[in-house]
Amino acid sequence: MKLKTEHIFGIVSGISVCILVMVAHFAGYYTTKIDSGKFLGTCFLIIPILYIIVGIYVKKTRELDGYLELKDGLKTGIIISFINGIITTVFLLFYFKYINPDYFPRYIVYETKVMTDMGKTPEQIKELLDQFKAGQSLGMQLLSGILITPLFGMIPSLIVTLILKKSRVQ
Repeated sequence: MKLKTEHIFGIVSGISVCILVMVAHFAGYYTTKIDSGKFLGTCFLIIPILYIIVGIYVKKTRELDGYLELKDGLKTGIIISFINGIITTVFLLFYFKYINPDYFPRYIVYETKVMTDMGKTPEQIKELLDQFKAGQSLGMQLLSGILITPLFGMIPSLIVTLILKKSRVQ
């Protein structure tokens, strides 16, 4: 069975994010240098977007004979995002449970200090930390990775598709 372009780019995108997490882990950004690792969140957004852009372009040139309809571009980008979301969600659940189970307690200590330095009251800090903890539940992580990630992927998919769109003359 030959994989379609969107499957290949989704898998490679997800694996790329997982590799970046492990590189950041071994560099200490998720262990001893949490304050220095805040920039990585941007990388985790940029990587899938780059794979969406390239994936749509490759789909257009290799599978669609140079033509690209709106539905084809959106479908390709959303599938790339969906596969990326599944791979990264499963990996991150494993990572935070078995590889780096101390990350969230360390992160909470770090964020508490940051918010205290910003002059937040203990009540405000508790409220923000409660929101953070709620977002780390299994249900929220699955919802985010499997539903929100593909929805997020619609935006760059739409933009790239509108730029690359070329309809067949009928």
